[in-house]
Amino acid sequence: GPGYTCFGDSGLPTAKFLAIWAPGIGVQRTPADSAFEIPAGSRLVMQMHYNVLNLGGAEAPADRSRAELWTLPEGETPRNRLSMVPYADVWFDVPAGATVDWPSEYEVAADAKIVAIAPHMHALGTSISMSLERQDGSETCLVDVPRWDFNWQDLYWFPHDQPVEVKAGDLLRNHCVYDNSAGNQPVVNGERMPPRDVRWGD
Repeated sequence: GPGYTCFGDSGLPTAKFLAIWAPGIGVQRTPADSAFEIPAGSRLVMQMHYNVLNLGGAEAPADRSRAELWTLPEGETPRNRLSMVPYADVWFDVPAGATVDWPSEYEVAADAKIVAIAPHMHALGTSISMSLERQDGSETCLVDVPRWDFNWQDLYWFPHDQPVEVKAGDLLRNHCVYDNSAGNQPVVNGERMPPRDVRWGD
């Protein structure tokens, strides 16, 4: 039910991502012979964000949202198991009025194939990119959004027959730019908010 007054996660520390969706995103199909594992007895939690400002204090209508999942026939297992691995550098600060260029890196823990990527920033982000640096020194661009728009958050799939192979020890390099200037602040009730110091947080 209602309870989130701003962006936030599910509040469940052991939860694992299964899917993400935002208005405008179509059906998401996994590559052939691959699937997410959902252990028996798991609870599926769907977290929704709504804008209720235009209700004028009236009670929100009943939620008509639904999710449809494709499952494998009983007893059939996929050759490849999918998992969504959140990667977030949470130690940055964006002082009021400042623009911050923030690089970070993540060491790949196990051999795997990347089949999709979901760049994600909130309203102060202006650009985001991620590249893969292999141990032989070669580099591959995984995503590059030079003019970030919060409405573009999505899970972007690579062609199903062209996953990006990674090896344990390879580096994922992330590069984000945040603009916390006075002109890039949200407008609330018709008034642009003043800049304030910003850190990671839901």
